[in-house]
This record gives sequence, structure tokens and C-alpha cells, in this order.
Amino acid sequence: MKRLKKWRYYCDYCKKSGCSGGHMERHEESCTMNPNRACGMCKQTNEEQPKMADMIKALDVINIVVTKDDYGETYTMLGDEKEALEKLREAANGCSICMFAALRQHGYPFLFQSFDFKAEKKSFWGDVNESRMDSGDYY
Repeated sequence: MKRLKKWRYYCDYCKKSGCSGGHMERHEESCTMNPNRACGMCKQTNEEQPKMADMIKALDVINIVVTKDDYGETYTMLGDEKEALEKLREAANGCSICMFAALRQHGYPFLFQSFDFKAEKKSFWGDVNESRMDSGDYY
């Protein structure tokens, strides 16, 4: 009978884990729960990465009211969700993964029902590719 002991590596910011320490280090660098994350999308487009504090501050137009009862907690959003997402989009320079990270770190991402990551990502890359075509930098 063989018996093996294997290491398991865990992200310091989220619940992700794996058997490769190198992979987890790369994950932690860009983890959306890491407040000092490095955004790969911003890096690919040569854009300056927005500050997480500024993006979270853009969401402050929304107030979250938590009420507790016998059945648990109820969360209510007071304010215009579309206005908050538009301010977040502006603060994030349109980067969908930065927007997603800000929503996760804000603490109540499940309240933002109208945030569609796939649509935001498609729009972002559409704009990037269009600007590259216009400037002749497309490859």
C-alpha cells in the first residue's frame, strides 16, 4: 500500500484552492477579492488600472439596509442601481473585470441584478478593437 501526503494551497482572498503553489500565486495576483490586484485586461490594453477605493466609492450612491427577522437577514438597496453601475463603469474606465472586482469587494454583489459581466466584457473588447482598427494598431 502506498500513502502520499500532498500539499494544498489556498488563496488568501477567496475560497479557491489547488495543488500548485505557483498557480495559486498567479491567481492571488489578479484575484478579484484582492484589494491590491493586478488587472490583466487593463494591462493588455495599456490602460492605467483604476484604484479600487475609487471604484468602491462610486458605488456609495447606493445604500444597503439590512433587516433581521426570524427567517434571517433581508437586504434592501436604496438608490438607483443603473446610476450606480454607470458611475462604477466610469470609475473603472469601462474595464468589466475591474467592475466585477469592485462589486465583489463592495460586499453586496448579489444585489446588482442588472450587472451582466459577459455583456460588459463584450462591449469593452468591442470598443478596444474598434479603437485599434481606427488607429491602425490592430494585429
